[in-house]
Amino acid sequence: MSTNPDANSLEEGMARYAEDNDEKNASLIKQKTPHSHYNFLAFLIPLLILALAYATRTIFPFGDRQILTVDLFHQYAPFLATLRRTILSGESIFYTFSGGLGMNFYSLIAYYLASPLNILLLIFPESLLSEGVFALTLIKVGLAGMAFHLFLKETFQRKGVFSIIFGTMYALSAYVMAYSWNIMWLDALILLPLVLWALTRFIKQDKFILFVIFLFLLLVSNYYMAFFTCIFIALYFPILMLQHTEGWKGSRRAKMLAKIVAATGMAVALSAVLLLPVLKSLQYTSASGDKFPQNIEFAANPLAYLAQHFIFLQPTIRSGYPNLYAGVGTLLLIPIFFMSGRIRLRDKIMHAFLLLFLLFSFDLNILNFVWHGMHFPNQLPYRNSFVYIFLVLTMAYAALRSLRDLKAKDVVLLAMPLVLAVPVSVLLLDDLASSAATQWATIAFIVLYTLIFSAFGRTGLREKTQADRNRTSSRRSALSISLILLMIFELIAHSIVSVHFVDTNEYYGSRDGYAAGNKPAAIRAALADIEKNYQDGPFYRLEINKQKSSNDPALYGYNGLSMFASTSAKAPVRFFENMGYYSNGINSYKYTGSTLFLDSLFGIEFLLARDPISYMEVLREEVLDNGEVQVYQNPYSLPLAFVANSSVLTYSSTGGRVFQNQNRLAQHINPAVKDIFTELKVTNLDAPPEAASTSGDSRFNFYKSYTDDSYTLHLHADIDEDATYYLYLDSKRNDMDEADLTDQSGRVISLNRSGLTELGFLELGEVNLRLTFSASAAASGEIELRLARINEEELEKFCLAGNSGGLELSSFRNDYFYGHFESPDKGVLLLSIPYDPGWTVWLDGEIQEIRKVDQALMAIPVSAGEHRVTMLFRPEGLSQGLLISVAALVIFILVIILSIFRRKKREQAAVGEIIASDGFLSDPDEKDQSSDKIEQDYMRSYLQLDVTNESDPDINSDVDGEALLTDDPEQTEDN
Repeated sequence: MSTNPDANSLEEGMARYAEDNDEKNASLIKQKTPHSHYNFLAFLIPLLILALAYATRTIFPFGDRQILTVDLFHQYAPFLATLRRTILSGESIFYTFSGGLGMNFYSLIAYYLASPLNILLLIFPESLLSEGVFALTLIKVGLAGMAFHLFLKETFQRKGVFSIIFGTMYALSAYVMAYSWNIMWLDALILLPLVLWALTRFIKQDKFILFVIFLFLLLVSNYYMAFFTCIFIALYFPILMLQHTEGWKGSRRAKMLAKIVAATGMAVALSAVLLLPVLKSLQYTSASGDKFPQNIEFAANPLAYLAQHFIFLQPTIRSGYPNLYAGVGTLLLIPIFFMSGRIRLRDKIMHAFLLLFLLFSFDLNILNFVWHGMHFPNQLPYRNSFVYIFLVLTMAYAALRSLRDLKAKDVVLLAMPLVLAVPVSVLLLDDLASSAATQWATIAFIVLYTLIFSAFGRTGLREKTQADRNRTSSRRSALSISLILLMIFELIAHSIVSVHFVDTNEYYGSRDGYAAGNKPAAIRAALADIEKNYQDGPFYRLEINKQKSSNDPALYGYNGLSMFASTSAKAPVRFFENMGYYSNGINSYKYTGSTLFLDSLFGIEFLLARDPISYMEVLREEVLDNGEVQVYQNPYSLPLAFVANSSVLTYSSTGGRVFQNQNRLAQHINPAVKDIFTELKVTNLDAPPEAASTSGDSRFNFYKSYTDDSYTLHLHADIDEDATYYLYLDSKRNDMDEADLTDQSGRVISLNRSGLTELGFLELGEVNLRLTFSASAAASGEIELRLARINEEELEKFCLAGNSGGLELSSFRNDYFYGHFESPDKGVLLLSIPYDPGWTVWLDGEIQEIRKVDQALMAIPVSAGEHRVTMLFRPEGLSQGLLISVAALVIFILVIILSIFRRKKREQAAVGEIIASDGFLSDPDEKDQSSDKIEQDYMRSYLQLDVTNESDPDINSDVDGEALLTDDPEQTEDN
C-alpha cells in the first residue's frame, strides 16, 4: 500500500501515519499541503465567470440593474429580508405576521432560509438587499465548483487544473444558469459533492464525522432539494462502495455498510428538530393533494435529451426539457468512458444503468412524480436534473485518463455521428428552445474537442530516446493548455448567453424602487413614522397599494396580508380567493382586491399608497405624506381578535359570489347587520336591450368581428347614490389589454383584470366601462363583472360591535401574546389569524380547543363575561423533533470522544511498534530521505500540467486496478 497523505484534508498539519509497502515498518509523517490554492481557484473561477456574465447585463455594480427575477424577486429576497430583521431584532423564528395575516415562519425557514450562508446578509443594510443576494449567489456558485473539485480529487486521487475546470463546468451548468435565482437550491449543489467526498473518506479511512455533518447540513439547508440529493446518493452509493472496497472481505464490507447506515441515521436524527415540524406542516399545503399517475406517459422524443447537451440553448425555466448541458466535450467523453480499457467492465455497467435510469426518470411520468416528492411541479420542470449533470461530469472526468490510449481515428469516428445528430435534432424537434447559434456553435465545439482529443491519442511511434519522450511530454502539455483554454472559453460564452436568455425571457429589473432608491427609503421612513406617532397599541396591520412584489410585508417589514409561499396552507388560500383577493389558487393571496370591510375585519388599519391613488378616497383619512408616499388610516379597523356570534363556525365561502360571500360572513359574525354591499345593474351597450345583464346575472359575452383584431366591449351603469363603490371583474382567462372605468367627472380608473378594484367615491350619475380584448384573445368568450356599493352605516354598526368585544393586548410578540376582553354573550373569540395547529390557547388559565372558521381562520368558544386569553405558537412536532435531535447530538458527541480515544490508543501502539522495530535499527538519514522523497514528489507535481516521469515506477503503476494516467494532463494525488 503506497503512502497517500491527504494534502487537502481538514486535518492538514496534524500527525498522520502511513504504512510503507511491506506493511511491517511504519513511520509517523507530518505533511503540510502546498496545494490549498487549488481549492481557492476552484471557488474563484466560476464566481468570476458568472460575475462577468452578469456584468454584460449591467447588473450592479456594473450598472443599475439587479439579478432578482421570477420568484427570487417575489419570494426569496423578501423572505431573506424578514430573516435578516428577525435575527437583528431578536424576534421569534417560529411565527411572523409579515405576510398572510400570520404564518408559520419555522416551516418557511426550512424551505427557503435555512442555508448557513444566509448569515452573510447581516453585513448588508436593507437598501443593499439585492446586492447581498447577488453576493450570496456568486459565493454559492463558487462553493459548488470547489466542492465538486474536492470530490473529484478524493475519488480519483488526482489534483490539478482539470478538476478545477470540471468543478467550474458543474457550477455553471445549464441547471445552474436556469435555476440560480432559486438561491436556496444552490446549497444542495454544494453539499452533494461534499457528502459524497465525505462518504468516500468514510469508506477509505473510516472517518465518519464530516459525513454526518455534511449530510446533516444537506437535510436542514433545504429539505426539498435534499430529497433529490439523497435519492441520488443512495443510487450512487453501490458504485462508490465497490470502487473503494476492492479486495475487502464480505464481513468487512458488511461492517462498513452498518457504520454508514448508522451515520446516516445519526444525521437524520440530528435534523429532526427541523424535519419533523416540516413533515407535519406539509400535510396542509396544496402539494399534498396530488394523485398518483393512473397512466404511463412518456414526455419526449429520446433525441430531445441528446439535444439538451448542446450549447446556447435557452434555459428551461417555466416549461420544456430538462437542463442537461455541462459542456459540449461531455458528448465525446461519455462514449470514451465506455470505450476505455482503464475502467472496469463492472464500473461501466453500473454507471450505464444509473445514467439510463436518470434519463428514464425524466421521460416517464411516474418516476418524475416520485422524484419530485409525489408531486408534479408547478412550472420549473425537472428540478432533479443536477444529479444527472453530476454523474455525467464524474464519468467525463474519469474518461480524461483514457485519451492517450485512443487512436485519433477512434475519436473522429465518435465525433462524426454527433456532428450529424446536431442538425437532425434541431430540424426534428420543433419545441427545442434553440437559438440561431446553437447548431453551428455545437458543431464547432465538437470539431475542436475532436481535434484536441485525437491529438492526445497514440501515434504509433516508439519513443526511443529521452528526447522523444520530452517532445511527447511537451506536445501533451501544449494540448492540455489548449484544452483548458477551450473549456474556459466555452464556459464563458455559455454563461454570457444563458444570462442573456434569462434576462430576455424573465427580465432583470432596475434595482431602484425595490430595496434601494427613494421610494423604498420613503416607505421605510413612513413605517417608522407610523410606529412612532400614529399607532396606539402593540399590534396593528398595514398594507401597500400597488405592491412591488408578492410579499411586500416580508420585503418591507410590516404586518400585512399579502403572501406567496410554497409552504402556504391550501385552506386559507381558497378562503381569501373566495373573498375577492387576488390569488393563484395554489399558494398565494395578495392585498389586491380588498375592500374596506375586509380591511376592517382583518385589522388593516393603515393603507400606504406607493403612488397617488387614482380614485376619490372619503372613508379613510390621510394622516401622512412624506412627498413620496401617502398613508391613510382606516377608522373602522378591528383588533386582532374580537367576540363574534357562534354561527360564524358554520360559515362557508364555497360556491358564493364575492360580494355575497362578504355579506354572509358579516352576518354570520353579527346577525344584526344587514347587507354591507349592494350590487348594481350593469348594461352591455354593445348588445340589444333584451341581452342586457341584470343585477342577478352579471355575465357578458363578447364576439370579435375579426378574430385577429383586438375588440373593445363597452358597458354602462347608473350610480344611484353617492357612495364608495367596488367592481369585481373575472376575465375568464381571456387575454385583455386594457380595462378601465370613466366616472362622471371624466376621471379614468384602471381596473384589475382579475378580482376586485376599489373605485372610490362616485357621485350620482352614469359611469362607463371599457374592456379591450387583445388580438390574441379568443374570437368569442364570456366575462363576469359585478358593481357594488358599500353601505357605510352597516359597516360602522358591524365594527362598533366588534370593537366593544375586542381583545385588548397587554403584551405582544409574534409567537406569544396575551390580553383581556369582555364578551356580552356566549359566542366565540374570532381571531384574524389563519388556522395553524401550532397555536395553543389558554382562556382564563385553562387550555381551550381552537375551532376553525371555513377551515381558514381561528375561533375560541367563550362564555359571557370578562376573560383573559394567552396564545403561544410552537410548530407542530417541534418538541418531539427537538428531543430526538438533542439525544442524537449527545450520542454523536459520545461516539466522537470514543473514536478519538480509540484512535489515540492505536497511535500510541503504533509509535511503540515504530520505536521497537525501527527506532534503534534504522539509519536516521534513511528516515529523513524518505520524508524528503515525499516532499520532492509533491513539489514535482506542483503546478505542473504534465506529471510524466517515466523513470518513476510508482507513477505508471496500477493500484488496485485504478490505473493512473501517465502523461495525463491532470496531476496525480497518489504517487
